[in-house]
Amino acid sequence: DWTNARRSELVNKTYCYDAAFASRGGNDTSVDDTSYKTQLKSLIRLLAQGSNCQANPVIFVTAHMPDSQGSISSLRPLFVDRVRAAVNELQASESIRVRFIDMFTPFATNQATTAFPNPSWTTGSNAFDINKIGREGDGLHPRRFASIYAGEIAANAINMGDLGGSSSPT
Repeated sequence: DWTNARRSELVNKTYCYDAAFASRGGNDTSVDDTSYKTQLKSLIRLLAQGSNCQANPVIFVTAHMPDSQGSISSLRPLFVDRVRAAVNELQASESIRVRFIDMFTPFATNQATTAFPNPSWTTGSNAFDINKIGREGDGLHPRRFASIYAGEIAANAINMGDLGGSSSPT
């Protein structure tokens, strides 16, 4: 829906951006992999057409952070694997500056960051602590600390060299 609502902004290059973040929502769990990847690649291609100030922006595609829709093993194929596959397919076949950022696995592995040196986002070997990650009474949307952690994970994953506006893909 977002892509359809904003398609003209992207096609007409209404805004200036050197970098864009693209992702699909976690509520896409019922969408089959082929349709999901096709729609995600369509969004990435629209963003990669450039903006009114940058002909070749870098597109960061993020895996969805965890929510209350399942176990780590059940969500990984939906939130990580098919997103990474779509990015890999575009990198292999097109000259698009697209990068994958995994926002899911660091939660699953309790990856330490500067702001979170000892995170504990899981309750067991295959379960997220949704009481800690999700809003109170709303496990589909993150609490503030989980959002801050996700932002730090994304920031740490960015290669600053990608932000230089290179005219050729790397």
